[in-house]
Amino acid sequence: MVRRSYVEKCARDAEVDALRGLAPNSASTYVRCARQFLVHVDRPLAVVKRTDIEGYLHTLVNKAA
Repeated sequence: MVRRSYVEKCARDAEVDALRGLAPNSASTYVRCARQFLVHVDRPLAVVKRTDIEGYLHTLVNKAA
């Protein structure tokens, strides 16, 4: 199980590095989505695989249907 502190650290790192220059609403949306993904896969980013991402996307599509 991924600890909440790990998810929050990843979110802070993303806010600092990848989201500079974006509108505040865009940045917060990206961070929210990243948090949801990390909670869904329940493992550190270093071991996330393509199939984890695909599975998450399928989950989102099924929720929208």
